[in-house]
Amino acid sequence: MENINLCISCFKNIGNTTICPYCGAEQKTRPKEAFHLYPKTILKNRYYIGEVIGYGGFGVTYKALDMRLNETVAIKEYFPAGFVNRVPGETDVIKFPGEKGERFEEGKEKFLNEARNTAKFSDNPNIVNVYDFFEANNTAYMVMEYLEGILLKDYIKQNSGKLDVKSSLEITNKVLDGLKEVHKAGIIHRDISPDNIMLTTDNKVKLFDFGAARFSSTEQESTYSIIIKQGYAPPEQYRSKSKQGPYTDIYAVGAMLYSMLTGKIPEESVDRQIEDTLSLPSEIDQTLPKYLDSVVMKALSLKSELRFQNTEQFKEALNGNRAVLMPAEELKKRQKKRSIAFAVIGAVIAVCICVGSVFKVVTDDIDLNHYIKEDSVVEMWVPVSDDTEKSEKQKSIYDEIYKEFAQQLTSDEGHKPLDAEINVNITYIPESEYAQAVADAETNNILPDIFRSDLLDVDIKNEISCEQVDWIKQKIIKKDYVLYDDDFSPYGLPISVDAATMYINKKYDIDNILSNATSVDSITSKADSIKNGIIPIVANPDCDIFDSDKEKIIAANGVADSSAFELFTGGKAACYIGKISELPKIKESSLSWYALEYPLGVKETYKAAEVWCVSAENHDSTNYAALYALSWLLSEDAQETMYIDNSSYVPLNKNVLDVYVDETHKNDSLNYLKDISL
Repeated sequence: MENINLCISCFKNIGNTTICPYCGAEQKTRPKEAFHLYPKTILKNRYYIGEVIGYGGFGVTYKALDMRLNETVAIKEYFPAGFVNRVPGETDVIKFPGEKGERFEEGKEKFLNEARNTAKFSDNPNIVNVYDFFEANNTAYMVMEYLEGILLKDYIKQNSGKLDVKSSLEITNKVLDGLKEVHKAGIIHRDISPDNIMLTTDNKVKLFDFGAARFSSTEQESTYSIIIKQGYAPPEQYRSKSKQGPYTDIYAVGAMLYSMLTGKIPEESVDRQIEDTLSLPSEIDQTLPKYLDSVVMKALSLKSELRFQNTEQFKEALNGNRAVLMPAEELKKRQKKRSIAFAVIGAVIAVCICVGSVFKVVTDDIDLNHYIKEDSVVEMWVPVSDDTEKSEKQKSIYDEIYKEFAQQLTSDEGHKPLDAEINVNITYIPESEYAQAVADAETNNILPDIFRSDLLDVDIKNEISCEQVDWIKQKIIKKDYVLYDDDFSPYGLPISVDAATMYINKKYDIDNILSNATSVDSITSKADSIKNGIIPIVANPDCDIFDSDKEKIIAANGVADSSAFELFTGGKAACYIGKISELPKIKESSLSWYALEYPLGVKETYKAAEVWCVSAENHDSTNYAALYALSWLLSEDAQETMYIDNSSYVPLNKNVLDVYVDETHKNDSLNYLKDISL
């Protein structure tokens, strides 16, 4: 490099000139601040230091050239003010002695952790790339991609202090896409704000500055340093010992969205806890869509459990694909559900219910430590859709369910059910490969502890030795709380049911057929009134829920073949006999329809769905741990996560079933489901 003089800004060879002929940058020989590295310093025999592009209390950022790759990069130097110094023109930093020196070393390790954390996401288009990090000159350095663009905070200022709805949603969606990968790695950012988001010239949104990031934890007493950015930090970040998770970042993203839409930063969360006077976005700007009020305020809920629990939920609501309630309304709804649960359970049996615990059906007379005597790792294989988008949704549901399970086991509030620890390790397998994977596992004696049995071939089922689920039925599940049938297989635990249903196209004048219908015969006897080539009744030939009455209808007036569903959704049939699980596909059609229990007056047209088994290959303690982990799928919180807005299968938990019918299906004429008696 002796004969080469590179511009400190564009890094082109400019010879002996003092003004770059290519970019016009003045070739300063000294930095603005004496303690900064001088221009043209070379680090690691690879990085050519140019001009300073930013500095603050904890470090200096330089524009630099990676001479090996001939690529412009940004290099961040750890240089906390008040803890170190540097002789002008020298490269080594001089750390202060004593406590300040010790704190410098602690901070340097955190700086390197930031680099490690960020480097994990170098393939994510919404997170700044970290190419390298190293120690030198008695300090540490982080080599990042050089971003050309503008900070979000400056972009907001340039646009009169707020952004339009379209821009706000686009930016928020991209930030959530970046955070999705961060949270999947078990990391929370803890410093989301317009200060740490770059809008690049090539239309990308880049999240950076992972200096506050920590691995998330389910432990109540996890220790965190206090990281606060006023207006963007939720209440839990004001406590050095707190439970934090993805929902912590959700609050910050909600605050960022609030500021973009309204031009106002939300009041500090600790002040809101004293008196919450935070205005709705639409109260500040009446042109904003009303649905955004509930989305933003849910993200900004002071109670972490009322926020979106992951980025997928937030995105769905943000883009109008998920209806959400205002935090106050949701809290009221939850309290109502809990009061119902108390009334139902209290009338039948004394139970052990604790605030913050989800398992509200464990009885007082059960000592779980008698059954589960040691720490266990429970392997669970969960089938997911072959469709990538659907599978990600399913994964997020099970991740959320067993995160709550872990919190319940470790909670120190109220009743802690176990002395031992249970860790549930979930493996997700495409549904098309699931049966074969279980069969191979059985052959190789590596069967998981918990698996779905209803997806297996009969011959595979017969080969597998399973634990009886009677322990769950007798010790954990109470019939007066969870719907359950003694006639179900003793080796399989259903967590939902599918129900037979007749769907009716409102387009056709068939009220005279159905208004006074009391039986199958009363329908078939009047079906001839439907004319003009419209098939009165069609049925799903694969529906194995029904009794012989199905054949009676089909024989008299309908058809049952593979085209039945298409005939109905295409408007060529008046009625369709199918299953509740077909409801999402029917809703996707443009039909105006309602549903009727089939057969009329018969309550036994239900079939167990999603049946799970526990392998009997382990010793008793592990088996009981697996049974306990499995029984969690019947708890109120788990069933609500699985079936409220996320599935058409009918939940077995009575309280969730009421909500499922009253809220999710209040317009679907499915009230009869409340009368299910299994």
